[in-house]
Amino acid sequence: MGPKTLKVGVLLLDVSNPRVEIAKSQHEEIQKLFDDQGEGVLSLAEDILENGLSPIERLLVIRDSTDTEKFVVLEGNRRLLALKVLTNASLLGGLEIEAKLKADLEEVASRFRRKQMPQTVDCFVVNSREDARHWILLRHTGENDGAGVVDWTAIASARFRGEDPALQALDFVMKYGALSAEEKAYVGR
Repeated sequence: MGPKTLKVGVLLLDVSNPRVEIAKSQHEEIQKLFDDQGEGVLSLAEDILENGLSPIERLLVIRDSTDTEKFVVLEGNRRLLALKVLTNASLLGGLEIEAKLKADLEEVASRFRRKQMPQTVDCFVVNSREDARHWILLRHTGENDGAGVVDWTAIASARFRGEDPALQALDFVMKYGALSAEEKAYVGR
């Protein structure tokens, strides 16, 4: 169907989310995600508060079968959970989460409201779960011979982060060290 900007309030967590066991309700899905991710949800919420949502990633959604005004998030449930907490901290009520985590999340949500952050999300709407399957597989199942998300090597990560004298020495050896192709492949991991 295509790109669409949607309000956080019309987005539903996927109760069939493969990250956790199937849930019977939104509340149960939230609990399962907190049980699985815990502090990670807080870290994600803090990052969203400071930097917004990544401009290179959208949520992948499908229209809800029982309420056509709502959309189920097939990819991006952790981000959606963080956004839901940021926009409505009362969502934490009735959940079994550590008191400190709950207090920290409420504090971040308070800062989110004071900052008057946008409450919309860039999404991509698909017609069916099957239409989403290929993209979700590529996102979460490794490199897939180059078709999926390819992680950077430690060297590539160090290059991106900045000038490291050890990396500069390694680059020099790679360029001028008369290494064989096999040695270069081994060093370049």
